[in-house]
Amino acid sequence: MKNYLILLPVFFLSLLQGSFLGFNLVLLLVLFYTIVRQDKQSLYIAFFSGLILDLSKGYLVGFSAMIFLLLSYLLILYSCRFSPTHGLFLVIFTAFSAALYSFLAYGFFDWREIIVLALLGLLIKFILKFMPLEIDKRYIKLKR
Repeated sequence: MKNYLILLPVFFLSLLQGSFLGFNLVLLLVLFYTIVRQDKQSLYIAFFSGLILDLSKGYLVGFSAMIFLLLSYLLILYSCRFSPTHGLFLVIFTAFSAALYSFLAYGFFDWREIIVLALLGLLIKFILKFMPLEIDKRYIKLKR
């Protein structure tokens, strides 16, 4: 049950995004959750996050869910070959994800959103690097 508490920030960010926020922060949250937990549960979270986002924005139900599911699966697939916590891979994959989502959702590439999400991903990565947390595949704990 405590693993699904990630849906509370997803719900809050999707309400913000559906009302006035122009950037897809739910996509960024799903990608970071997939980096932290690379298992089947992260795919469930990606799917339900997309459903919540679709319901809050008024999109076709399942549209964002399938895109988030595809991107999370690609991230898990490429994490076997590349380190997903590396800054360059994270920026490139976040920019690719934002570009794919904006092209499929809006019909054009929203360069402002792509650049902002890539830079936010890099910023969050560096913030997590300097926090006294140890991220394992199953849990997050404080460093001693």
